[in-house]
Amino acid sequence: MKILHILSPKTMLIALLIIGNASLAQSIWTNPITGSNPNSTDPYTIGQTVDANITVSGIGRGSGITGNAGNDRFNATAWTTSGLDLTDYYTFTLTPAANYKINLSSFEFTLQRSSTGPVNYALRSSIDNFTADISTGAFPMTAALQTVALSGAAFQNITSAITFRIYGYNAGSNVGTASVNDFTFNGTTTTLANDEFSNKNTILIYKQYNGLVVSSDFPIANLVIYDLQGRLLYNRMDINSSTTIINDAQIENQILVVRITTFENQVVIKKIFY
Repeated sequence: MKILHILSPKTMLIALLIIGNASLAQSIWTNPITGSNPNSTDPYTIGQTVDANITVSGIGRGSGITGNAGNDRFNATAWTTSGLDLTDYYTFTLTPAANYKINLSSFEFTLQRSSTGPVNYALRSSIDNFTADISTGAFPMTAALQTVALSGAAFQNITSAITFRIYGYNAGSNVGTASVNDFTFNGTTTTLANDEFSNKNTILIYKQYNGLVVSSDFPIANLVIYDLQGRLLYNRMDINSSTTIINDAQIENQILVVRITTFENQVVIKKIFY
């Protein structure tokens, strides 16, 4: 005879909360960073798991730091011994595929430093050209998970590449080391809403000599070009003109997906053969 176990209301509530919280933390890019000397590859992409609707850079280093031996972690040395140096950072870039947008919820990453490594860290993003701190904290000597909420409006409805940087500073010595041992970006990817595809007839796109002309009835704010696989080929921001000519893109003969955003917040997406 089977025995039926009845859960108490309290146990059921705890289970529901656990399930609910788990559904909120959906990974769109994660890498446990394992193996011998991951620092030897920059950027490091081995072992990462990525949402099908985005492309990513892998974890990379800024020009001010140098890879350093260390297993199961992306490790570096030559950190600044003074305040924040804009070249001393770990970097991560996420790019949504054509016709998709990213809504972020959090960024989780495990940090660790040597006794003379950087004492402090700061997280910044390309949203404001890496000007303001999203989060700051102490760089731990023992590996410790850091969780930063990214639920604010600035990190929702992302339709072009976004980059995050973890800066390390105030090292005890230039030979001190610091590493990212693993990381996860949580959030969702969704298709663009129908109203984001409206008013296509206000945009004209055509080839002219070796360039591409984009003309609109309204001033163009931003323009992004992808290939059919969703890989970012070109990105121009703050155009502020109803007509723009693209002659500096390295684009071969292929079908392109062009995404234009006007200052009236119209979003138009067209496919053309270049």
